[in-house]
Amino acid sequence: MLRTVGTTLAIAVFAAIGLVSPLSGQPKPLIVSTGDPRGTYVLFFNEIVRVCPQPPLRGMTSSGSLENLERVINNQVSLAFAQSDVLYAKRLIEHDPSVEQVRTFLVLYLEEVHILVRTSSASIRAFSDLAGKRIGTYGGGRVTSRILFAKTKVQPASLQDLDGPSDAIRELGDTVDAVIGVGGKPLPWVTGLSSGYKLIPFNMYADVSNIYVRGRLEYSNLGQLGPVETVAVPSLLITRDYKKPEITKPLLQLRGCIVKNLEALRDTVGNHPKWGEVNPTQKGPLPFFQGTSP
Repeated sequence: MLRTVGTTLAIAVFAAIGLVSPLSGQPKPLIVSTGDPRGTYVLFFNEIVRVCPQPPLRGMTSSGSLENLERVINNQVSLAFAQSDVLYAKRLIEHDPSVEQVRTFLVLYLEEVHILVRTSSASIRAFSDLAGKRIGTYGGGRVTSRILFAKTKVQPASLQDLDGPSDAIRELGDTVDAVIGVGGKPLPWVTGLSSGYKLIPFNMYADVSNIYVRGRLEYSNLGQLGPVETVAVPSLLITRDYKKPEITKPLLQLRGCIVKNLEALRDTVGNHPKWGEVNPTQKGPLPFFQGTSP
């Protein structure tokens, strides 16, 4: 009887100081919406988990930035990876008020626009040649493609939304003439391709310079000589404007852990090279998550 009372008292004490939950014994994990299993978001998430065991994290794969943003808006996840141009479209083009509750949690890295065609496609040499062509895209690239075509006034014959990169490669040369994908280089699915594919340059930068920055791509497996010019968009970790301590405390703990371990994330052999671009002093295009009441 004394042992039972003592155990109960110990659990209550530890729970009071935040070491365990009185019900489960474990803190509730933060749910993070990532992306396609073959994409950069999932790699980044896995590398964060390895250096930040607390607070516990649970990843949830998705179709990309669009679905991730919707999950944050609908309060289905605590955090999500997203391209900043998806937020731009939601806020300034669609004028959707729901985006006003979204906050920048951490600015990450630049995501490059990859425009992929079959090497045998002699008539497609640059983005401007996509006029009249059938275009496939997926994830956040669905928004990026539409912005690029609208801003440059290049009119494709069709724009087909696909399920992911595997679906895009399968359709390339069959139902679509080119695939537009967006992600931090090197994209794992692009590194797995043969020289039967090639990247083409984006050659209309002046038309989109108010949204995108210049970028360059190099994939030795494609057999192309020299870099391919493209454009890129910042990626973010986003969250909601939470105020209650039970959610803000673990979120702030996680951000502190990532920032504290940036050097380890950059220097660990095998980690994604995009960690070298992460600058925690940047605040992003949206209000920055503070985790405090006004």
